Amino acid sequence: MNTRRLLIAGLVLVCLALATAWFFANFERRTESEHTGFHGKARHDQWLAAQRLLQRMGAKAVSVRSLAELASLPTSATLMLPMGRQSLNPQSRRSLLNWVNRGGRLVIEAEPLYQPDPVLDMFGVQRKALKAAGGPKNAAADMAGRKLVKIDLPPELEPVEALLGRHMDLQARNPIAHFGDDRATAALLLQSGNGHVLALNEFDVFSNRMIGQHDHAEFLWRIVQVDSGVASVFFFFDPKKLSLFDWLGANAWSAIAGGGLFLVLWLWSAVPRLGPIAPDPERARRRLLDHLRASGRFLWVHGGAQLLIDAARDACLRRIARVHPDLIASAEPERSARLQELIGLDAEQSHRLFAQAAPTRMIDFLQAIRLYQTVHERLSRGRPPTQDKKEMQ
Repeated sequence: MNTRRLLIAGLVLVCLALATAWFFANFERRTESEHTGFHGKARHDQWLAAQRLLQRMGAKAVSVRSLAELASLPTSATLMLPMGRQSLNPQSRRSLLNWVNRGGRLVIEAEPLYQPDPVLDMFGVQRKALKAAGGPKNAAADMAGRKLVKIDLPPELEPVEALLGRHMDLQARNPIAHFGDDRATAALLLQSGNGHVLALNEFDVFSNRMIGQHDHAEFLWRIVQVDSGVASVFFFFDPKKLSLFDWLGANAWSAIAGGGLFLVLWLWSAVPRLGPIAPDPERARRRLLDHLRASGRFLWVHGGAQLLIDAARDACLRRIARVHPDLIASAEPERSARLQELIGLDAEQSHRLFAQAAPTRMIDFLQAIRLYQTVHERLSRGRPPTQDKKEMQ
């Protein structure tokens, strides 16, 4: 018995060992990373990684929320101006131009084609839409509609590759340098007074998610370096959004003016003219019969003919039961004879009096009501019309 138990235990251990060996031979433990997005400050400030990079490199990198203090910025500084700057008023744009002319360096992103860009217009940069090129895609272009552009700034260094958009062409008169391909220019370097302007059709190369790709970090460091001293970089970050009223005033003022004029004309035609107050008409006192007629018409129009017939028949039968109680419980032949003797109704009228058929036509309804009214009148007189005729003879 003990030998048998030992054999069973040995087989179980062998099976467990084989199963363990098979499991470790076919499965392995791996750790995979999953992107969960940015958190904290990086979720709201897309240039945070670029600022931290410049600070690690020894430069001064901060965010500015207003361009009203441009006069206090050093002329050797670099201002990063992304799109979404519709809230800049003409005074701020003039201050920006004066700062660049004094020697400031501006790196600016072009606004989308459907949005006006008065800042780029101020520097003479024009935007042009590009149609998608046919044929196979270039291997250097990614799925987001971008392409690798070689930029040699400064010219004595080896060019860097930056992933810029390929949906917009930037054009200007007499640029210092332009970078792109045969189809479009993705970056322009201009001179304005004593300063310089670098216009890019896309700023995503400096964002948190793309600053570590290709040569984007090197490209950023090259354009912010200065000949002497510590580089100062200011990232314009405007949390304010363009108000609806400002957008409507700039883009849809003609539609608003036309709609307001139409509203005024409609109110002029719809509002009653001013004048003396008309006296209220005197309220006529209604009779009970008028209310009964109105109720009857309402019920008839809304399919209440059966309700009216049932009410009139019940009232007529209750009247007969009060005057002749034994008449209601009698049989049909006897009841017809009694009705002819007491009220003067023939056999057909007696049958219609006790029948509950619904009227289908107006003439049937009127005949039924007339029959009930005749019964009421003859019961009130107390004798059939045949006796009246005999007495008159």
